[in-house]
Amino acid sequence: FHIDNGKKGWALYCDLVKAACGLMDKGYDMIIDEVIINKYQMSLYYPSLIHKKVYMIYVYCEESEMEKREKQRGDRNIGLSRGLLEDVDKIISTYDLKIDTTHLSTTECAKNIFNFIESNPKPKAVKKLMKEYSQGSIVE
Repeated sequence: FHIDNGKKGWALYCDLVKAACGLMDKGYDMIIDEVIINKYQMSLYYPSLIHKKVYMIYVYCEESEMEKREKQRGDRNIGLSRGLLEDVDKIISTYDLKIDTTHLSTTECAKNIFNFIESNPKPKAVKKLMKEYSQGSIVE
């Protein structure tokens, strides 16, 4: 499968990112559940992320489990998640934490993330990504 937002979809997406960044800029704590599948998406967030305490967390599971979950939800195109994996892995090379949800409950995953943040008060991924960004590899 290939998903394309189209002209209006991208306009809406850009406005949603602006709204989220505006809230961050006003000091709101945010959790943004985002699948970054192209360099343009990351570039929209970057100006607001770089000066904030931001954790880049990669949430994933085994491919067989992804497909099982897609089937259970009943409203997904089977195989879409698998198809996105390659795109996601090409865009962001650095994360503060990777969470494998294959065998963990959502509560266990949340506790692992919380414990990581508590024991790592200075996230590093965004600053590393900024170096890539300034060299032109995040924005096409």
